[in-house]
Amino acid sequence: VVSTGFRRLTLVGLAGPFRTIIDGLSSGPVVELGAEAVELVGFTLTNGAHPDGAGVLVSGGSPTLRNLIISNGMGRGVRAAGGGTVTLENVLISGCSTEELGGGLLVTEGTTLRGSNLRVCGNDASDGGGIAIESGDAMLTNVILGANRASVGDGGGILVADGAEVALYNAVLYGNEASGSGGGARGPAETGSLTIQSSIVSVNTATSGGGVWGEYGRIDIVDSDLYG
Repeated sequence: VVSTGFRRLTLVGLAGPFRTIIDGLSSGPVVELGAEAVELVGFTLTNGAHPDGAGVLVSGGSPTLRNLIISNGMGRGVRAAGGGTVTLENVLISGCSTEELGGGLLVTEGTTLRGSNLRVCGNDASDGGGIAIESGDAMLTNVILGANRASVGDGGGILVADGAEVALYNAVLYGNEASGSGGGARGPAETGSLTIQSSIVSVNTATSGGGVWGEYGRIDIVDSDLYG
């Protein structure tokens, strides 16, 4: 619906996300970003349809997404690719689904994700129901991962693939579900790392490791509470 091409651009919904709504009408990604520096502020992006990114499809550059609601996507909510740095601030991603990785958000192609005040809730994927970090790194502060589902495999709340580096600070992982391992979080199998600090992991379910599951990759859990 909205494509920036390869230009610098700032789009602002002056009335805020509850009154400024872009409806994708199930015709493709609601927003496609490929520019070096784009800011998207104050919108609801809803009813997109694209297997890679129904809400926001980032193919390059280093965009900033701020004060957004991304909802009801036929496909993952956000795909962050292209190797730049994608920044999410005060963003809600909900009701998105894909048969692949990352129902709410996928980070891939060596991309860096920086997020604060991020809520990823009620999304569905084969693996990484809420978030999947396939390659690259992520640092997320004040994040809620709730009621997401990995319907086939691992990582109901978040999946960290081999080689990825992920840190969650002041996070809540609650009520997520995985058919395989890691209802709340699935750490890397061999290389890479997952840090969970000053966080709560509670009431997540999986076949193995309802809260957090890992194999040989590094997992650090610091000053955090884990409940059943």
